[in-house]
Amino acid sequence: MLKITFDVIFGSIIGFYILKLLNLITMETIKNRIATLFGVLILVFMLVVPTDVFSQGPPPWAPAHGYRAKTRHIYFPDQNMYYDIQKGVYIYFNNGKWAVSVRVPSIFVGINLGRSTQIELDFY
Repeated sequence: MLKITFDVIFGSIIGFYILKLLNLITMETIKNRIATLFGVLILVFMLVVPTDVFSQGPPPWAPAHGYRAKTRHIYFPDQNMYYDIQKGVYIYFNNGKWAVSVRVPSIFVGINLGRSTQIELDFY
């Protein structure tokens, strides 16, 4: 792996300007070096900055975007609860009625849904 230190960059810049002052470097060479330096900086920036810094996705236990696109609901049989992937809501049975919530229902908060049994449903 190439290790660029301050000494290498600083030394290159000093040497570059010394040669330029002595008229040993043509204008075309200067343009090529600037273009190369600019390209290297862009490449380093692309490799260093993570691409998913601002991305939001489904809950950790749900399929990723584009994965199994035909899946609409995930059923949790142990909790008798569904998660609607498209709407981002939980559907669960509470006090004799079906309820819908955008957050994990309070009765299931302490449960690790990633380790619970999950059944992907591809019908509506």
